[in-house]
Amino acid sequence: MSGHVAFGEGRNDAYFMQKVFKRYNVDPEITKYIAEDETGQTITVGRQEQALRDFRRDEQDYFVKSEGGYAGLYDVFAYSIEKVVTGQIEATLVLDLDREPFDATVADIQASLDEQFGGSMEWEARECHEKVDDLWLGEATVADTNTKDSAAFSLVAFENDVEAAVGCSSDDPPGERRQCIREYLEQTDVKRALVSLYG
Repeated sequence: MSGHVAFGEGRNDAYFMQKVFKRYNVDPEITKYIAEDETGQTITVGRQEQALRDFRRDEQDYFVKSEGGYAGLYDVFAYSIEKVVTGQIEATLVLDLDREPFDATVADIQASLDEQFGGSMEWEARECHEKVDDLWLGEATVADTNTKDSAAFSLVAFENDVEAAVGCSSDDPPGERRQCIREYLEQTDVKRALVSLYG
């Protein structure tokens, strides 16, 4: 196994996971990729593949990625899932559900999997381990129907989005948003819930 990749929708999701990985691991090496910072550049499949190759080559512990929106998140996760199923990486998928039903989001992700794999990669199941207010923690399984290989990955989902869960707005200054995330992660119930998945 070569590292753990957290796929998120935005930079605040990425910061949330960066702090989680730092909290529950000893001196982790964390690489970040923020698609929103790629001004004027096309986020191609080739560039995503190169970023993953660089991460695995450098033998970093964790790779925290922001894909700059839910459409990019679903497509990049679908593109990368084969590496999870074949045991090349571990993964966490971070979802902002925007108050939509979980099944609707799963259907959108499955559509990206179908486009990438022609129907041979299926989201099979999900299981909730812990729920704290707007935060949902659990696991899901994806299977390759051709090879019969399957793999579980971690799920971190916010019923609205990370900003609403931690008590800030996407319009707040970046420093205030990061402070809200740090304070949120100090809450007793949140710490207990995260230990169940990452402790």
